[in-house]
Amino acid sequence: MPIVKADDLPNPSYLTILERNPTRLCVVSELVKGNWKSFDVYFDGDTELVSATPVGSKCDTRGSYPCHITNASLPTEAGTMECIFISNYGEEEGVLSVFCSEGGVYTEQAQISFGAGSKADLVRQQSSHAHSSVVSSISAKLVELYAADLGSDSIIQFAAICNPQGPG
Repeated sequence: MPIVKADDLPNPSYLTILERNPTRLCVVSELVKGNWKSFDVYFDGDTELVSATPVGSKCDTRGSYPCHITNASLPTEAGTMECIFISNYGEEEGVLSVFCSEGGVYTEQAQISFGAGSKADLVRQQSSHAHSSVVSSISAKLVELYAADLGSDSIIQFAAICNPQGPG
């Protein structure tokens, strides 16, 4: 039985469960104009059914064809900040988008473009294609992560500083 339907989020392609809130599910919608959405997941002990309730509205991934989403919780002076990392696979993009929140609303922190592809395959590798990312370490507000770029046949290392007030 589906708990998230196409009416709530068409073409879901990847999901992550938030570290700081294990009942919160974030899902990317792999479309030309990519978006992502959060859901609260509940288990009803009486009926033994799982359900999902949308939280807020869809968020633009700032790229096309998002194919991967991951997250990390960062310690802050006020508590914890959640950062979401979305790989947008779209043609001529190869974009990794970063969003952070300290209490509900996510703000865009960065949009990282990977650049040119390797051109080893002239049809498929003219440009970068961000495919996935993984967080490797966290300290204060600094996150180190690795991203797979299928367009350049490489793994790229990033250090991201998250600021809940947004970029700048």
